[in-house]
Amino acid sequence: MILVYVLANPLISVIIPLYNEPELVQRAILSVQEQSLKDVEIIVVDDCSTNVTAPSVVEAMRKQDPRISLYLLKENSGPFFARIVGIHKSTGSYLMFLDADDYYNDQNILQTAYDTAITTKADLVHFREQVRDVTGFNPFVWANPVVNSSQNALYGVKQWALNGQGTALHGKLIQRDVVLKGMSKIQEFMGDFFKFKLYYSEDILMMLGIYLYAEKYEPIEDIGYTYNIYESSLSITSQVEFEKVAKRAESTIYALQIVKQMLADTGKDLQRHIRFQIAKLSKNTINKAKVINEDQKAEICKMFLESGLLNAKYIKETINEECMFLFDEYRNVMNQPSYD
Repeated sequence: MILVYVLANPLISVIIPLYNEPELVQRAILSVQEQSLKDVEIIVVDDCSTNVTAPSVVEAMRKQDPRISLYLLKENSGPFFARIVGIHKSTGSYLMFLDADDYYNDQNILQTAYDTAITTKADLVHFREQVRDVTGFNPFVWANPVVNSSQNALYGVKQWALNGQGTALHGKLIQRDVVLKGMSKIQEFMGDFFKFKLYYSEDILMMLGIYLYAEKYEPIEDIGYTYNIYESSLSITSQVEFEKVAKRAESTIYALQIVKQMLADTGKDLQRHIRFQIAKLSKNTINKAKVINEDQKAEICKMFLESGLLNAKYIKETINEECMFLFDEYRNVMNQPSYD
């Protein structure tokens, strides 16, 4: 039996975007309910699931636990918009983000993260995660905290650009006011949040906005989050896979274009590392494709190279595998004009 304590203003709001996955979201919610810290609200935002069982499972749990809230979007809008809705519906002093197919593996992680935030006066507490390859059933620890000691926001932004760690929303406890300021900053560049439906790379954009306003970052060594990797079916057709990868590429390009605009005033050294991350993410996006042919892969590369995020001179002069990968995949880049 799960004992709950409901207060007007919970300490933590856990936001879960949902799209199908009824069994998995049940496990995710249970991992919050079983936390030693009970002063928490659980906000589930259903992104117009095609499987009606998913929101029904959450509704049944909500009737048993008043800390759970369920919001239904009228049309599929992507996890970015679902999280924005969750943020604005939240009432907790701190926010945490949990994917519907993941879960907290440490029943004390919310309490530990909250206590750390209070004692260190941190705006952002980052704990470790383990990645579980669901197809291989081979869990392993991944992604140490970005830095080894507390730092300010500008240092966090530079680390974000240097190594890309800390770009995920999960595995963090963040002051709600900081999140709201970060999202407001993004909106200055993006305009209507609903105008472009971000299905991929939304974490990168949202975390950058948060880093810009988090005055103190505090890492802890506790492993509290399990991130599950699900391989797509190998039987999917080439055309369907290509459309899926193209959608991912389009979303990633849009998110990174906003990132580039937000950091336009930073120094050349930071811009260089940002470009490295852009190239790395480009490569990772292309590598998501398992069965698309070479012509289709070249088309995806062309999307990145013509996006204005990179230019021919930069790719030619930069010696790293991410940029050279793009060059090798789309050799015509040498005849493309500079985009910057």
